Amino acid sequence: MTEFHGKGKVAVIKTRPETVLGDIGRALHLIEYELALPKDRDTVIVITTPTAMWCPGSATTPWQLEGLVRRLKADGYSRLYILCHQPLVGSVLQAEEANKLRYVIDKYRLSHLDLHDPEVEWVTHTPSRPLKVAPQLFPDGIKVPRLLLERNIIHLPALSAHPAMAIAGGMVSTAQLWLGHAHAAALSRVPIADVLADAVALQQELSAGSLTVVDATLVGQGSSFANTRLKEWSLILASTDHVAVDTLGAIILGYPPQEIPALQQAQERGLGISDLAALSILGENLLGPDWNLQPEDRVINTVTGRRQKGAAQLASPQGVGKLLTTLKLQLFWPSGVGRQLARTALETPWGQLFQSYDDGNVRIPERIPKPLLGMLGVAGLGASVFALRHWRRAIELRREG
Repeated sequence: MTEFHGKGKVAVIKTRPETVLGDIGRALHLIEYELALPKDRDTVIVITTPTAMWCPGSATTPWQLEGLVRRLKADGYSRLYILCHQPLVGSVLQAEEANKLRYVIDKYRLSHLDLHDPEVEWVTHTPSRPLKVAPQLFPDGIKVPRLLLERNIIHLPALSAHPAMAIAGGMVSTAQLWLGHAHAAALSRVPIADVLADAVALQQELSAGSLTVVDATLVGQGSSFANTRLKEWSLILASTDHVAVDTLGAIILGYPPQEIPALQQAQERGLGISDLAALSILGENLLGPDWNLQPEDRVINTVTGRRQKGAAQLASPQGVGKLLTTLKLQLFWPSGVGRQLARTALETPWGQLFQSYDDGNVRIPERIPKPLLGMLGVAGLGASVFALRHWRRAIELRREG
């Protein structure tokens, strides 16, 4: 069992656009984060941008990043670095610009870390305690980037649905950081719950300290960020316990935490707290009568069905999967769900706050004419079939050879 400062504690702050920057700092002080993150170490801030378009309810928000950076600098953390998860479509620069994160990064002169840089040194790590699936993902030894070792790690997810985990929060971001570079085929063969728990264990062992600050102002509720609807919660959550903060995230999304295998396994392995009765909630008590949050019956079966689902979603898509993802997120999603999400978000105070950043402009995806959309769909389907046949033929030739 791992003991660390803040285990089982989650700060929950009801906020509004006028006070959100200060409220993020208030959440950090409620959990006494300075006791968990040593100031003599570099601090890596991990941001999430699913695609190179504005993703309200699914991407790190500019106020989430700015509020954190302002508090860190005021409290004496001087060596700050940004690490952006690789978006599904487009480049990191495009994704940061579309979600107005580049403006904040430049404003505070933050340096980037890039795990895809060929100069990054990867070292083999032998864990001090057994891991369930990491050895299967890396048969020749678990590979980790040296530049993350003994550094503070802060994850900045936006609370939203995840197709396999159910919650895109601190645990998913942790898994993408530490194990997301494993081969997609290997990830698809192991349960995502095992991968998430292993990643949390690795981070606890290899980092100087870690923290998750969740933006739940506009929450993406649905099956995934590409198929979501927005709900205005106006909440900020912070914790050094990634399991605990994801447990409350599950409650907000309507998921019963006891039905999410990753949360239960992580608690059984002593990596965090998912038992609602054992949580210490500082600030807004989401479990109290004022909120009256109840799991939705329709969700329970969905989450239970994910019990044995693989973890391929944590890796960047390759081959046919990459082609299909690109077609969906560059052609179909922007003109449909993406366009509607952006327009809906801009009608809220949080969308207006987003618009106020940088130059005050928001690029809303254009609607593709239906005839052209149909032609693109047929062309995409044909290309996918061709690629699939080519892939199968290549496998057959390899076996024959």
